[in-house]
Amino acid sequence: RRNRKRMVELKWWNVETAELKQQVEVPGDDRVSVIASYSPDGKRLATVEYSFQVTLASTTYGPFGGQAVPSFPMPLLRRSASYKADLRLRDAQSGVVTLKLKSGMASDGYGDYRNYSVPYDEMQFVSRRRFTALTFSPDGLVVAGWNQNEMRLWNSLTGEEMGKLKDFKGLLNAAAFSPDGR
Repeated sequence: RRNRKRMVELKWWNVETAELKQQVEVPGDDRVSVIASYSPDGKRLATVEYSFQVTLASTTYGPFGGQAVPSFPMPLLRRSASYKADLRLRDAQSGVVTLKLKSGMASDGYGDYRNYSVPYDEMQFVSRRRFTALTFSPDGLVVAGWNQNEMRLWNSLTGEEMGKLKDFKGLLNAAAFSPDGR
């Protein structure tokens, strides 16, 4: 946050002098973070830009299998956070968006709170259950993006989706291209 405004930035430094070379603000009041990855030739930057929304609901259902508990001392306040991941390709020198990849990738998280007086800290949700990453193929022609449930492949020159992989056993945590890109 800067001046009470949430903001997300990309920054470039000179590693030899530690001098800040450039910074680009990622627009969107609902943005909470950004992850970036360089293409193999260093000319493009793939970014995952996270947006976040919290919903609140109170329930008289207890934590025991979803059964109503009439004597439960107070309703549970359930906060759920949903994350949307916008995937973009940018010029690595200027940070200007060159392609927006159609993703529809999202993830959810939730927490139960019984103490209404505890102030809500949205950042506790930011670090939970949010996972989308990007990587380029060795030749830079394909970019793969994934969350815990699916992986999608795009042509990095046109932004066209080339395929979707899902139905993993367990949660997808990492992915990599083989050295020949196949």
